[in-house]
Amino acid sequence: MSKIPYRVLEKMVDDTLQLIPRGSRWRHYKGSEYTISDIVIIETTNELAVVYTPIDHPSVSFVRALPVWQETVNWQNQAASRFTKIV
Repeated sequence: MSKIPYRVLEKMVDDTLQLIPRGSRWRHYKGSEYTISDIVIIETTNELAVVYTPIDHPSVSFVRALPVWQETVNWQNQAASRFTKIV
């Protein structure tokens, strides 16, 4: 994989943070709520990923690739966003 310049990587992260800001709260389609810790880059693929923490378990964090974060899933025979921002 070719090396992407840091300025390009920084723009990718900044653009994604406009959509998924640090500190924002999101609800998983199954009901759990999370706080966004950061947007990061998976080094081996240069893919963006979301680092998020369960509201009720703040000592645990997860990482999910951005395309998976943004997926629509089939839940109880209906299309649902995997994560929805809590306003």
